[in-house]
Amino acid sequence: MERLRQLIKQYSRWKGLEEYCIRIDGYLTSDFSIADENAKALLESVCKTILHEKETEYGANDSIQQLMTKTVPVFDAEHSNQLKQITRGLVNISQNLAEVRNTVAKVSHGQHVDALGEEILDAITAAFLVNSTESIACFLIEFYEQVFPRKNPEPELRLEDHQEFNDYLDEEAFEPVQVMRQGGEQAYEYNASEVLFSVEPRAYLTELTAFRELVAGSDA
Repeated sequence: MERLRQLIKQYSRWKGLEEYCIRIDGYLTSDFSIADENAKALLESVCKTILHEKETEYGANDSIQQLMTKTVPVFDAEHSNQLKQITRGLVNISQNLAEVRNTVAKVSHGQHVDALGEEILDAITAAFLVNSTESIACFLIEFYEQVFPRKNPEPELRLEDHQEFNDYLDEEAFEPVQVMRQGGEQAYEYNASEVLFSVEPRAYLTELTAFRELVAGSDA
């Protein structure tokens, strides 16, 4: 699942998929039915995340084929008929994978001895099933991130990052804020920059922007 892990590191919204990767890798050779169930759950999670973010309804008990069928139109609205053919092909592939999964399920529930040799998946088939699931998940994630990239969050506003501006507020623009005890005795004094930042951060940002424009104008 190395390719998928790289995408998870690259796009933080998919971080929750890492747990599925761990389980799949851990059980692939020792108990394939568990690995496959996690592969199926992983693909369901990808579809449900896309559908949820695009406010598209889906059922809690929808099969992977139903989820894929509902996910495909999210991309159809944005791209060409060629992409539609690809996404429809993914639905068909997921259907075929489901049929293989049904074979695994029969084995896990027990079969007569003569049937076991025909039903049990060998290592090559198991790897193909998991790799196919990973490929579909990677395609959906990569394409979704290209079509609907997550906007970078605004950087955190921190008082200590703008000392020159703070000095301007405290020394030239505003008087210190004094907190008095009852009876008129002074108790505490705060710099204007600290008060504005703590009480009205938006106003602090507005003043900061104006200060930057003032500095830029004087340097021109």
